[in-house]
Amino acid sequence: MGGLTGLRARLRSTIEGMVAELSDVYRRALIPTPFEVYTSRLVTATMVSFAASAVALALLFRAALGFPWVGAIALGATAGAAVASTVLLALVYYPYYVAKSRGEAIRSSLIYTLSYMTAIAAAGVIPERIFERVAEIDPSREVRREALRILRDVKMLGYDTIAALKNRIDTAPSPALQEFYSGLRNVIVMGGDLREYLSFYLRRLFKERSEELARLTSALATVSEIYITLLVAGPIITIVMLSIMDIVGGRVFDLPPTLLMLMFLSLFIPFSALVILIIVDMIMSRV
Repeated sequence: MGGLTGLRARLRSTIEGMVAELSDVYRRALIPTPFEVYTSRLVTATMVSFAASAVALALLFRAALGFPWVGAIALGATAGAAVASTVLLALVYYPYYVAKSRGEAIRSSLIYTLSYMTAIAAAGVIPERIFERVAEIDPSREVRREALRILRDVKMLGYDTIAALKNRIDTAPSPALQEFYSGLRNVIVMGGDLREYLSFYLRRLFKERSEELARLTSALATVSEIYITLLVAGPIITIVMLSIMDIVGGRVFDLPPTLLMLMFLSLFIPFSALVILIIVDMIMSRV
């Protein structure tokens, strides 16, 4: 009994930790649906997908493939569990995806936002007014949402700027933004020079962006070499070799070279080009 109780306690602790982590990510994603409603829909969708797919697939195995009822029900339940697991994982992953997308959008726009925040601060404008201007004119939707959340805490919930920034430190989707909020809050608390802090952080972002662009350029050069080898030189060499084998009457795995050439041209080259395109898109999305 003691072992069972300990197992239940560890399982409960693990589930509570996972729910707490999901709740934290959900707050950073700024999904408008309340977290309790989202989790309720997640459980409902998982249960419905399991029941519907298990019944439908069990009937399919029984009617179309002639399985006995016991086997059809077992296979239907197994397949239904796989479908339900896929639905569950997709719904759990969605807040992580949204939060990461917001973080990337903010990270790529923060350097431009800080540029005119520095210019405004040089005129002696207080932080609250600076965030008002950011919420009005910033081209990035996610940066505007962050500024509006701070203004909401200040104007509607009665927080001061220091408390509003502390709230946003915990829920900012980008590590760079969290660090910026933390430094800005410290400057305000200690009565430091706001313009100097913004200028310092802007120079730091410029340096980090230059280093990142250098890494991305190197990565693109590597991908271009792989592309030339895999999709330019590789197909030419392969087609020449298969053509020679076809002329002399050779076979590969008991398959005619002509069939292999068709498979190579219609399957391998398009799939490889798609993989290269996805890799390039992943690299360029960080610019």
